[in-house]
Amino acid sequence: QMSARTRNIFEATGVISVVVGLLLVAYQINQATNIASAQARADYTAAWRALDSTRQSENFAEVLAKSIYHPDELTPAEILELDAYYIGIMDQLQSAQANWRAGIRRSHWQTAVDFVVRYRFENGFARSWWSLKKERYTRTGSDGEQLVAAMDAAITAATNQITGEWVEDLASATMLKRLP
Repeated sequence: QMSARTRNIFEATGVISVVVGLLLVAYQINQATNIASAQARADYTAAWRALDSTRQSENFAEVLAKSIYHPDELTPAEILELDAYYIGIMDQLQSAQANWRAGIRRSHWQTAVDFVVRYRFENGFARSWWSLKKERYTRTGSDGEQLVAAMDAAITAATNQITGEWVEDLASATMLKRLP
């Protein structure tokens, strides 16, 4: 026969095992919910990106270059193309944020913001676009507010016109390789 003390130990061990099992199940359900939410957001965003991509022409690279070097010469149609482009970038940042929160993305979403600001938001047109559009992102709750704060901080910390300098440096390097 088992002593009362031994029986109590077995019962306590059983209860602890059940509680730990329930906690693991709850954690897995939470992770699955986060992943499903991130996937749903990605699917939703993809549909909007498909729609926005219809606003970009085959010559979009020229429009983008014009926004960097001659933003005062942009036509209304080109501005609409650029609007779709920057909305797409912001969609990607929101996805990075959602995926990080869901545990899918390993690096913090802030690294995506820093990259995007350095290579996509360091020109006058992009910054003007951001100052006009950022309010819509604050209306999406605390994630939106955090994203806006991160974008604002990265833009404030960045130096001006890096995008243009990067394009010029790349063009110079490419031209040097073409020389005999």
